[in-house]
Amino acid sequence: MKPPHDTKPPPDTKPPPDMKPPPDTKPQPTCDQKYGTAASYKLCSKTATSCTFYTKSNDTCSNVCKKFGGSCQAAAAEVSDSCSVSYITPCSTHHGDGLCTCSK
Repeated sequence: MKPPHDTKPPPDTKPPPDMKPPPDTKPQPTCDQKYGTAASYKLCSKTATSCTFYTKSNDTCSNVCKKFGGSCQAAAAEVSDSCSVSYITPCSTHHGDGLCTCSK
């Protein structure tokens, strides 16, 4: 004798919802927003991932970048308080003033 109907539960037809958190869509701050309060700050150039600026910090670019939540990517001595590079230096070189390239 056959049962009057199928007793198997119906198969799940939908996969479980994706439980991954949404991607981080928080916008990055601009160079001016992130580093604009550095001593004598003047933005020289920017890319999608870095900011190059003049500063009269009397410190190393490593410390300047770190102070604002970034990391030093390059450092240079400048010509006459400008964005013109005189010569490249290590990020750990102490400058009275200079050019720092920091991560965004």
